[in-house]
Amino acid sequence: MLCALATQVSLAQRTPPSQWKWVDTNIADDCQHHTLYSEASGRDIGYSVYLPPGYETSNQRYPVVYYLHGAGGSESSSREFAWAVKQAIADKAIQPVIYVFPNGGQRSGYRDWDDGTVMTESWIIQELIPHIDTTFRTIANRDGRALCGWSMGGGGSLRFAMKYPNLFCAAATMSAALGMPGEDANDSAAANLRRNIDEIRDRVGIWMAVGETDFLRPGNEAFAEALTTLDVDHSLTILPQTGHNLGQMSAKFHRDIVMMLDTHLAEPQAVAPELDSIRLIQDESYRPDATDPYARRRCKLDWYLPTDTVATATLVWFHGGSIRSGDKAGDIAVSLARRFCRDGYAVVSVNYRLSPKVHYPVYLDDAAAAVTHVIGRVREYVGEPSKVYVSGHSAGGYLAAMVGVHPDALAKHGCSTDLLAGVVPVSGQMITHSTVRAERGIDRSRPVIDAAAPAYHVDDSAPPFLCIVGDDDLPARSAENRYFVAAMKAAGHAHIRFVEVPGRNHSTIANQMDQPDDAVARLITRFMTGK
Repeated sequence: MLCALATQVSLAQRTPPSQWKWVDTNIADDCQHHTLYSEASGRDIGYSVYLPPGYETSNQRYPVVYYLHGAGGSESSSREFAWAVKQAIADKAIQPVIYVFPNGGQRSGYRDWDDGTVMTESWIIQELIPHIDTTFRTIANRDGRALCGWSMGGGGSLRFAMKYPNLFCAAATMSAALGMPGEDANDSAAANLRRNIDEIRDRVGIWMAVGETDFLRPGNEAFAEALTTLDVDHSLTILPQTGHNLGQMSAKFHRDIVMMLDTHLAEPQAVAPELDSIRLIQDESYRPDATDPYARRRCKLDWYLPTDTVATATLVWFHGGSIRSGDKAGDIAVSLARRFCRDGYAVVSVNYRLSPKVHYPVYLDDAAAAVTHVIGRVREYVGEPSKVYVSGHSAGGYLAAMVGVHPDALAKHGCSTDLLAGVVPVSGQMITHSTVRAERGIDRSRPVIDAAAPAYHVDDSAPPFLCIVGDDDLPARSAENRYFVAAMKAAGHAHIRFVEVPGRNHSTIANQMDQPDDAVARLITRFMTGK
């Protein structure tokens, strides 16, 4: 329970991250435990999640709060805090809300380390948050997302809120550690506060508490003074006769925190019902003869068909998730399918088998089998087999690209890339995917281009390509897409384009496509209409 922040411990004295407990199932009884493979970190990392009463039977989206643990903690921090959330909801003191307890690593500082052994910031911001928004019915915008934390997690909460004010509406902290060993002064909470002051002032709620005799009190008071100087509304409470003690701080402030965050978070929202103009055909098997139970369960797809117009083309969509997680029924896939269906396109959302239960090339073979199945059925459903496009986000973008360029992927199923109207990888890996490398024992930091890489199969006869990334995407994602496009052009491919969308990261490049005037959706629509 007492996760004291050892700020005086040098970096050299730390336990190596390879020995940290990255998956800890000792969580609160009212929470669920999950793991998510971190592409940035190259490891499975655990998290626990508290879902409010009625979640399973409701049709609502809920606000979500991320609780960041202290230096010695893990996702087991749900045992520290989930009780307060549960009780406040039961008392009707706060609205129903989802709480997520990620494993941030011991003494990580919630940062990406220069040597790449710890990538906690990328794991939470670029991987976990999009995964949570895809997996659970969250309000997936800043008005429905907040942070809180203890000690190291308090410092991480403040830095994240100051650095990413477009993602979070509030942060509440106990004994925030605002100076970890090895911290980059230009990337501190205070530096990000000054840098993003116009996006923070009057938009991000800040609540802080610290013990009277806590060695972290001076740092909390200094940050509060900076907030005052910059005219940012906040509060700082000093608990008398208290040091750096989680037990005392929890007993005094946990309920205050959940109630404070409740005042800033959006209310739960009803999920829009399926429109009458969309015909949904769910769980159609594209490998009906499979004998493997896992294949029978995963190798299915959903059709979204417009009922008030004739579909002008069909978009086959592969979800993301590092080839280790994700689902065709995830929020991104569903909202994207509805959006393009309303625009007059048929959309097919595909599940495929995942690593580590299977290894490459099984999931590529699933993707090719799904595309072949769609081409074979599209005339029955849509009437226009010559206009089938293949797309996907992240891992799904990688699979889409591989289907479009690998000479044997479709051929194995009696199909051909000549039957594809185009391919649209969104933030896809164009080198050998990091999960494929991990399966082969290759370090995630070592780039490889072999037969499992789209860039290995450059060919002037491939279908038209549109490669899309965000200008704030994952490290090297733009570079490898630029390389792929350049290599394709050098091979004589005349119909390929690269677009780097301003103001988008690895999450927002996909999860905003359901917005009416989304730039990424417009790019895909224009590509499918030949404009």
